Amino acid sequence: MAETVYVSDIQKAKKFFLEGLGFTLEEDYGDNILIKSENLEIEVVQDEEKSSLFKEVEIKANDKEEAKKKLKNLGYILDEDLVEGFDNLKVKLL
Repeated sequence: MAETVYVSDIQKAKKFFLEGLGFTLEEDYGDNILIKSENLEIEVVQDEEKSSLFKEVEIKANDKEEAKKKLKNLGYILDEDLVEGFDNLKVKLL
């Protein structure tokens, strides 16, 4: 079963998860996408109201240092292994 993350901007989410964290795009329905990593499946849904809810997700990165480098290059702030994403989304890299 996929975990659900709500975002205000699906394009930002694609960039964050696909380019920054290396997820694979499984399905693209326009306002929501299904993405997969080695150990996690996430449904990302564009929903302006729910995007303000705080959400923290733990993700096992194949190459944590490479993921951190990519996320920094995309302009995200990292504190150790915690990435401050967007829309109150925080990702802990394992």
